[in-house]
Amino acid sequence: MKKLYFVIAILASVNGFAQTIEKVMEQRAREFHRVMGLSDKEQWKKFIQENYSKAMIERQMKAKTTRNGDGNTSSDSKEIKGTIDDKLAMFQRLHDDFGGSKIVSIKPNSLT
Repeated sequence: MKKLYFVIAILASVNGFAQTIEKVMEQRAREFHRVMGLSDKEQWKKFIQENYSKAMIERQMKAKTTRNGDGNTSSDSKEIKGTIDDKLAMFQRLHDDFGGSKIVSIKPNSLT
């Protein structure tokens, strides 16, 4: 009987922990979206410095560009260096594409 109570207690604490993680993830996603919608590059930089690890900032990215002209499709792929200025350029692209968008819902996959 003690084992059953122990298992129930463990499951309850894991479920509570997963819900806490989901709330944190939702808050971070909403903050990312809020900052992305701003036009202030200093706010973007502050967000990057506060939320990205050094390894993430220095991580190189691949950019793929696809062009469709005269019925012909071509694509280019290039490496983007891993600097904070490159991450700011990424935020600029995200701002241009999604800056005026609204979050309808956030439904994280269950962590349990």
